[in-house]
Amino acid sequence: MIDVLPSSVGTDGYLELLLATSYHPEIGGRPAEVYTISYRFGGPGEPGTRTTNGTQGIVNVPVKPGQWNTATLTPTDDIAALWPDLQAHDFASFGITLSAVSTGSRASGYFDYLRFARRHNTGQVPMHTQEQLIRAYRRDYPGVTQYQGLEISGWLPHVNRLATMSSWATIRA
Repeated sequence: MIDVLPSSVGTDGYLELLLATSYHPEIGGRPAEVYTISYRFGGPGEPGTRTTNGTQGIVNVPVKPGQWNTATLTPTDDIAALWPDLQAHDFASFGITLSAVSTGSRASGYFDYLRFARRHNTGQVPMHTQEQLIRAYRRDYPGVTQYQGLEISGWLPHVNRLATMSSWATIRA
């Protein structure tokens, strides 16, 4: 969730939260590159709609200009809708950029109180998600051998158990 105050937005300007996700190989006529999602607050897009331009997804978030809005963003749901030929749970989030974008008149506003609620990262959920991805990729890429695994992050002040999947490793006899 994020709080957004679009003070000056219109048909030629919006606030944007740009989320850089994962690199994916060429598929569906799209090039091999990092996929991004542009969450737009205000601007020319119809609120509540999603569109794609290759590896960039655009999500037009409904907001009321001139007042604080709390927006709940669910990238996994948006990825599944934007690129249904990809496995939505196989995307990382590694870059967030907050901007005001103008194609004409002034665009301005404020972002505040960004918070993350991770639903699928405890107990056996990461391992089950890996199993589902392995089954899906086995159908799509029968010549690729995949291994399920865990990674331990050791930087202080904490140690995290992260489920990792070593994929795209081809073993040839």
